[in-house]
Amino acid sequence: MQHYTPIQIRFNDIDALNHVNNTVYMQFFDIGKLAFFQECLGDEINWSEVTPVMVHLEVDFSAPVFIDSKIRVNSHVTGFGNKSFRMDQEIENIDTGEIHSRSKSIMVAFNPKTNEGVVVPNSWREKLARYSELTL
Repeated sequence: MQHYTPIQIRFNDIDALNHVNNTVYMQFFDIGKLAFFQECLGDEINWSEVTPVMVHLEVDFSAPVFIDSKIRVNSHVTGFGNKSFRMDQEIENIDTGEIHSRSKSIMVAFNPKTNEGVVVPNSWREKLARYSELTL
C-alpha cells in the first residue's frame, strides 16, 4: 500500500525554463514524508524523543513538472534495518500517471537528546509495514 500526498505547485517553484526547479523536488519529497509520518505514525512520534531523520537520499529525474501540472507524492516503506528503514517515493502526475521523479531514502530512528540513532520502535515497524509489501 502507498501513501499519497497531493502537492500544490507555487509560482516561486518555477525556474527560467518554465518548469519546477530540480531542487524543489526534494521539498516535495519532504512534504510527502511529513504527511506520511503524521498519518502512518501519528502520536507514535514524539519529535523531541525519537524522530525519523534522513541519512541517505538518491533522486532520479525523468520528466519536467510544469506550473499547471497536478502532482502527488507517493510514499512507501521498502525495508527495515535495526535502527533504520528504507523509503521509496515518486512524484506522479495525477492526470496522466506519468512519473516525474523517483527517490530512495534511508531513514534512521534518532534520539535528539543523545544525538544518536536508536532501534526502530516495534510500534513504528508495525505501522510502517502497512505502507509496504513487507511482512514482519
